[in-house]
Amino acid sequence: GRYATTSSENVYIGSCAGRHNTTGSYKVSIGRNAGYSLYSGSENTYIGKGSGYHLTGIGNTFLGYNSGHGTTNVTSTSNTFIGSHTGYSITDGIENVYIGKNAGYTNPSGDYNTYIGCSAGELANDGLHNTYIGYCTGKNATGGYNTFLGSETGLSCTSGYKNTYLGRKAGTAST
Repeated sequence: GRYATTSSENVYIGSCAGRHNTTGSYKVSIGRNAGYSLYSGSENTYIGKGSGYHLTGIGNTFLGYNSGHGTTNVTSTSNTFIGSHTGYSITDGIENVYIGKNAGYTNPSGDYNTYIGCSAGELANDGLHNTYIGYCTGKNATGGYNTFLGSETGLSCTSGYKNTYLGRKAGTAST
């Protein structure tokens, strides 16, 4: 909170945590560079080195090394990311839940997605209303309104909409 001007009730612990915060309240940044560029926004919790680094949104919870790191000028809202590098490339996503290392890693502006499992939706790009549960499930998928359950399910579904795949490697070669 080095540059805080009109903010209140914030907690910053760690080298450069919340460094550029100027306005906004009820923020917690714990870990080196957690919430580093958090100029504004409120009700955010960032725990882990680099988590929420470029975020200025509202109501986000990021737990893990570089979770929700983001790119420049990120304004995402109401996201929950748990695990190392979850939601790493977020820019303006809304109400996403990513749990597991690299889950949702490159999904910059997808909305209303749930990715649970190591690398679930890792390379998915801008998906909407998807549910991927299992190791590498929907890893390369794009599209929307998909439900993939099981290890490596829908692995390469590159343009599918409204698909349901159940079981290990179901829909793996689907495009």
